Amino acid sequence: MQTLKHALVALVPAALCPAAFSQTGFPVPDTRLEFYEFPAGTRLTRAAEAVMFHYNRERFVLNNGVYELEVTPRSEVPGVGPLCPSARFYGQPQSAGGNTATLVGPRLVLLANHTLPTPINAATRAFAFGFHLNSPAIGPRASIFTFPVSDVYFGTRLVANSPSYDWALIELDRDVPPSRRPMVVQTTPTLFEGDAAAVLGFAEHIPLKGQFVTTVRTNSSGGVGWQVIVYAHTRVGSSGGPLVGARSGMLEGVMTTGGFPFIFDPKCGGWIDDLSQRWDAGARFPIGAHEHIPPIGLGVTPPRERVFDYYGPVGGPFATGTPQIDLECPATSRPVAWRVASQDATRLGLVGPLYRTPRRAVEGTLTPGASVDTIVQFLNIPSWTYEPGVHDARIDLIDLTYDTSGLHIHRFHAGIDGFVLTPETGIGLDSPGAPPETQVSYTLTNRHVVPQDILVEPDAPWILVNGQPATTAITLPATIDPVTPGTVQAGISFDTGGLIPGVYEGDIRFRPVLPAGFEDPPNPEIGATHRCVRIDVGREVFTAAGPTVPFDIPGSASREVVVDQPIFIADLDLRVFARVAGEERSIITLEITSPMGTHARVHQESAYGNGPFDQLLDDETNPGNRSPLAVFDGELAMGVWTFTIIAEPADPANTSYGGFGHADLRITPSP
Repeated sequence: MQTLKHALVALVPAALCPAAFSQTGFPVPDTRLEFYEFPAGTRLTRAAEAVMFHYNRERFVLNNGVYELEVTPRSEVPGVGPLCPSARFYGQPQSAGGNTATLVGPRLVLLANHTLPTPINAATRAFAFGFHLNSPAIGPRASIFTFPVSDVYFGTRLVANSPSYDWALIELDRDVPPSRRPMVVQTTPTLFEGDAAAVLGFAEHIPLKGQFVTTVRTNSSGGVGWQVIVYAHTRVGSSGGPLVGARSGMLEGVMTTGGFPFIFDPKCGGWIDDLSQRWDAGARFPIGAHEHIPPIGLGVTPPRERVFDYYGPVGGPFATGTPQIDLECPATSRPVAWRVASQDATRLGLVGPLYRTPRRAVEGTLTPGASVDTIVQFLNIPSWTYEPGVHDARIDLIDLTYDTSGLHIHRFHAGIDGFVLTPETGIGLDSPGAPPETQVSYTLTNRHVVPQDILVEPDAPWILVNGQPATTAITLPATIDPVTPGTVQAGISFDTGGLIPGVYEGDIRFRPVLPAGFEDPPNPEIGATHRCVRIDVGREVFTAAGPTVPFDIPGSASREVVVDQPIFIADLDLRVFARVAGEERSIITLEITSPMGTHARVHQESAYGNGPFDQLLDDETNPGNRSPLAVFDGELAMGVWTFTIIAEPADPANTSYGGFGHADLRITPSP
């Protein structure tokens, strides 16, 4: 049985200060909705048309003109144990397995690759619409859930898949009727922190549930593809479900990971929802899938999500020509009704071939294969009156047939000369005991045709700009040729002399010098950009050497860290990294023994199959069950320290294995 992978994922945008990603989640109420509760007219309801339950073909039995799926009343957590009757959805129909898929073409479904058997045989899969509840009454606890023959489809071939990005495309045995609309798949990732979205799926193999969610963070590095983390109640069976953007209405990702959501309640002798858990669920953007999915819905060039930057004096003219939007209806699509609307028609008008006066909105219908190359143009009128500052004018691009949308933002920098600052990342010297001076260079590139002055402002005395702990003014030459812009190097260094041991965070602001009378009092954030700085001062690091140490579950493994300096401990922190294989939950206990024989159990936590156990233990910043680290304060650190990982399966019937990789001590010496 394929299951939703359990993993707690911590994704770190490199350009943010560490304080911005100090948490990996927070308790989330179970706000899942039944199908009959989906609000009318929302994109949750629209997306439900395309969601399918997929399972082994032999599980669907044709009998008396309908397909039957064997179910049992939900009373157990799959693979864990009995469920308490007080848990939500107790007693609902539950299949013995199955996962979620999304219709993305007339006979094409998108799902998570890990939910398919190995080797993949598409002909063994069945896909069904309608595994949902239409009313609050569950009805008699029948052993059969029935589907009309017209709602059940079978796989014929694997069109394409990607184990790395965890998606697969399967062709169905026939076309889905035009009355049921496939979902449009987003071509580029557009969900970012704080954006709203919706998740749909068959968590624990029970009827369809939907939940409105908020995205947490994104990651596009490390060779794993673009991944979005959301706060959502996804469970076994949710894998393959769509992550639907609230703004776009498109499929923005395929659900692939989630956290273990239950806790044992001795009062009822079973498991209940653990609402104290960090409900991190991961959706993977289907990189590479688009080339195998025939386009449907409104095609927009430039893409639906786009920001155009204009720079110029108050009132214009602004640098950048008159962009044009091209609309098309793919030959594989049905006719598409469309609408393009300006949200600020006094500043940004729309024109078409049938009229000359700028309009607030234009609309029409395109037949399959048709296009309108010049139906919409943006008017860059020099007589616009802008106050100094940055102003946005928005154009909405709406596919009325498939209920998708996007927007173009036209951003006017009136009276402000723009510049580009690279690299985009902040400065993080996370290694304790870093050298007292570290040089980092930034390049500032003028984006305007006149010179401009930039102020570089550090907010801490230990941040030096061009060797000085003070604000520095830099003049950028005019950009005559955009291919070879003028640049200047700003050197940033650190002098940690006089700082007591600890972690320090600061900021460097780069902002243009605004014209006289621009604002009274002046706003230092207009046109500004920031880079964060983080240093770790005065601590010594000692790391375990050698390859990863394997261990069985149940079992244990040890690593040794040698401290070769005669230092006494004022404060001790430590970091460990291990990885657990398999699909089941394990309990990881960490013990540590000092050279003086002091022994402490310093941490205990659940680890989940195919996920990392990566912990930085600091008894000052996060006491809790890590406070035993204080027992080592005052000891002589010199000698051999022993780290021991003890791994036990949550269910004694399960066995697995893992590897103990990294371990280090971080010691603040006594004065």
